[in-house]
Amino acid sequence: MLKRLLKELFRDVAVAAPADARLAQRFEEAALAAGKAGDLDTAAQAARHALEHDPQSVVARFCLGNVFLREDRLDEAIHAYRQALEIQADNASVHYHLALALQTRGDTPEAVAHYRRTLQLLPDLAGEHGNLLFLLNADPAADPVSVAREHLRWGERFADPLLRRSPHPNRRDPDRRLRVGYVSGDFCGHAASSFIAPLLARHDRECFDIIGFANADRVPEETAFPGIRWRRILGEDDEKVALLIEAEGVDILVDLSGHTAGNRLLVFARKPAPVQMTMLGYPNTTGMAAMDYRITDVHADPPGETEHLYRERLLRLPQCLWCYAPPPLAPEPVPAPCAKSGEVTFGALNAAYKLNERVFEAWTAILGAVPQSRLIIATVPRGEAQERIRRRFAARGVAASRIEIIERRPVFEYWKLVARVDLALDTFPCGGGATICESLWLGVPTLTLAGPTFLQRAGLSLLTNVGLRELVAHSADDYVKKASALGRAPAEIVRLRAGLRDRVAASPIADAGRYARNVEALYRRAWAEWCAASRG
Repeated sequence: MLKRLLKELFRDVAVAAPADARLAQRFEEAALAAGKAGDLDTAAQAARHALEHDPQSVVARFCLGNVFLREDRLDEAIHAYRQALEIQADNASVHYHLALALQTRGDTPEAVAHYRRTLQLLPDLAGEHGNLLFLLNADPAADPVSVAREHLRWGERFADPLLRRSPHPNRRDPDRRLRVGYVSGDFCGHAASSFIAPLLARHDRECFDIIGFANADRVPEETAFPGIRWRRILGEDDEKVALLIEAEGVDILVDLSGHTAGNRLLVFARKPAPVQMTMLGYPNTTGMAAMDYRITDVHADPPGETEHLYRERLLRLPQCLWCYAPPPLAPEPVPAPCAKSGEVTFGALNAAYKLNERVFEAWTAILGAVPQSRLIIATVPRGEAQERIRRRFAARGVAASRIEIIERRPVFEYWKLVARVDLALDTFPCGGGATICESLWLGVPTLTLAGPTFLQRAGLSLLTNVGLRELVAHSADDYVKKASALGRAPAEIVRLRAGLRDRVAASPIADAGRYARNVEALYRRAWAEWCAASRG
């Protein structure tokens, strides 16, 4: 269909004037259609032909930017979007896609600005506003209270008007078998699935009937989680999914996404289940009146310290929020590279959008305090993102030979990269979760900086539960001091790494059975509260 359309357009080109506005518009339409269909070559070809007939075409530059973004050619995408905005400064779609590209490249403050401009132009975009919320978690200029208020504004604008007040017909028996529904787009092939899988695998099937509502093309193999029923909800509208959940008689509905890609928060907004919770997928409040509870743990959200940042009531696990299912093909840990080389290699393994000037300052100080050291920064897109980081370190007097910056790699190559690292350095204020777990499993300890909020305490919770509280810093100076001391004492790094995988395997973050029982106890407690309130 698209090929035929393009063939017809090329035929018309032969007899068209050099600048034919009508032909340019037809090429624009072809570029948009091809991009929507995922035919990137045709989209790029049509967009370039549109520019030949109309050099001022915003649509053509937008389509080219989208092609480059899909191909991870971020610098070219950003350039195309900027050109489009020079012609039409108030194009909300261009601002939004520019924000996406900047976020992926690690330009967090500028990405936030373009998300905000998008919402100034089109304020009724719930999903786009959710993307802003997600990125604010990594913005070092955003204080926790203001970020919580931004989440609340999202909830009041988009979610709360959908809340149903009608009573649920679920049988009010605190001791009966409960039907629990999980909603996620990340049951398969996502970092979050390594935390979801242990719970699904170890649920008590006699006491809990489990349904997975998958907002994705595929669901887990039936053999992976026997007894779980799956419902694909990708592409279904929110109202239809809410009615499906009601028809299934779900007692407790659990969101595993928060404001991340593939979420269905506007299904939860309709309150299709009497008890609704969020856990695992997102480091902040959903901002919704319909979300009754947020599951966390005593380390990530110490009692009495963070309740004011959430709209949900907090239910705390006694050990750790996360239980980790390691990848079955993960290689065995290797000895610390510094034991052989005498040079300590620090590693920064988190996504590029979590990098910021405060982090670079700390890493510069660490490298300055440990002359026999170097730093590997992983998962940074090629091009300007890497060059900008090199310039930042050069401006601080760090030799280029001490910094190695690497783009995202396939998992087996990534594991080889991790094997070259002696000690991982967590980012702040937005730290790692799955990244820390995977590094620990591969035998590489992580130094983290704990702060006052959940966002900054995932590393603290994980390391505390593995028995590595000594790797938790409580200020930037403490972070630099601890990393520097370890960098000057390679033997101490060797000690920390000795038997680390066995240590993880014996810890609460690998005890799926105990984890499932603890989560189920919170479900039972919340259900009993609903039953008691309903009777009253």
